[in-house]
Amino acid sequence: MSLKKHINVTVLSQIVVVSFTFLTSVLLSRILGADVRGDYALFTSSVALVVVWLGFSFPASIIYFVSSNKLKPNSIFYTLLLFSGITAIFLFFFVSGLGFFEKQTLIFPKEHYSLTWKISFAIAFLITAMNNIVIAFLNTQKKFYHLSVLQIIFSIITFSIYLFVFISKTRVGSAFFSWAVIITYGVVVLQFLVNLFYYFKYVPHAGHLEWLPRKAFVALFKFSTIAWLCNAFQFLSYKIDFWIISAYHGNADLGIYSVGVSLVQMLWLLPNAVTTVLYTYMSGYNEKKSEELTVMISGVIFWIALLGGILFAALLYFLIPIIYGVEFKNAVWVVFLTMPGVILMAYPIILSTFFASKGKIIYNLYSTLICFIVIILFDFILIPTYSMYGAAIASAFAYASYIITHTFLFLKKFDKEQRYSFLSFFKIDIKKLIHEFNISK
Repeated sequence: MSLKKHINVTVLSQIVVVSFTFLTSVLLSRILGADVRGDYALFTSSVALVVVWLGFSFPASIIYFVSSNKLKPNSIFYTLLLFSGITAIFLFFFVSGLGFFEKQTLIFPKEHYSLTWKISFAIAFLITAMNNIVIAFLNTQKKFYHLSVLQIIFSIITFSIYLFVFISKTRVGSAFFSWAVIITYGVVVLQFLVNLFYYFKYVPHAGHLEWLPRKAFVALFKFSTIAWLCNAFQFLSYKIDFWIISAYHGNADLGIYSVGVSLVQMLWLLPNAVTTVLYTYMSGYNEKKSEELTVMISGVIFWIALLGGILFAALLYFLIPIIYGVEFKNAVWVVFLTMPGVILMAYPIILSTFFASKGKIIYNLYSTLICFIVIILFDFILIPTYSMYGAAIASAFAYASYIITHTFLFLKKFDKEQRYSFLSFFKIDIKKLIHEFNISK
């Protein structure tokens, strides 16, 4: 398949996945209610946090080193499998130690801090981290079609399970919290097993046990460390407000806020889908070709995000109270306050892909750190007084800082005329873009 076909397949699959994710979110919110939805958001966000912090962004490094033929995939796989297993054991002892300091509620609802839940948390981390690693290897083999089909299948499975529960009993609240977590990570386990099957089928020498040499591991870890810092601070920028809202205003507000944020951030699924494919291709392109592709696609993504964001926000104004229920009606204002920043953040996602594919991931770190500092500052100023609305405003300011920094870092390498061309988003050369897609293999 060409680059164009791979992007088309990935984008179309994301539209389907987003649709089912949205419907699943509605059902889950109806089943759990605002308060327990907050508990669920806190637990799953904590798992996602440790995947980012302890996963060391190895997937990004895998794509970079394997796509550019710098390291063997099988040696990376077995080394990271061992590393992730050891990390999961460390995580179990870490969460066990939270009880000594009475900080377990940072992750677990009060009645769910047992040995079983601590083990479950560590397993959820391990399976999620390894699934991300296997997906990265499949991306290096350009198996975007297989991954897209699997995403659709598992999103339908998840939706079907919650639909059955919803039809059986409209709302079961805290009694269903455990089952919601089991369903979420049970589906991840199934995804991992199927992806692992494809890994052994398509990745060269996958069954040959081999370890990374020390020098190669250091190179991988060095790249991963910068990517890890980027993802870790980016994740905190997106999620730190969850814990602050929970601390100041409780999990009911958090449940409403999490719904609004999860809906508005669906707008990023399109650029994220595009970058999933672009990163693999750009890692094998020369810098000039990657620059041209980045400039062209950034303009297209900007306009799609702008028009799509306005229409989506208008639609959610009417749909949120109807679909989620009256107790979630204030999520509408979270959407409105956050949407401008989310729209503008769409095209810097493409710029981040360019920097990472050229080994200039340090630029992504600069922008992410500035964004993190801004959101921490405004979160603690606004959330204590304005709760979820303050968090939404803080996010918009933080996204603006990221956009400005990232655009500056990308444009500084061009002359004045080229900078004007990039910033003139309405001058999109569609014919050239389609030609580039068609010839890219």
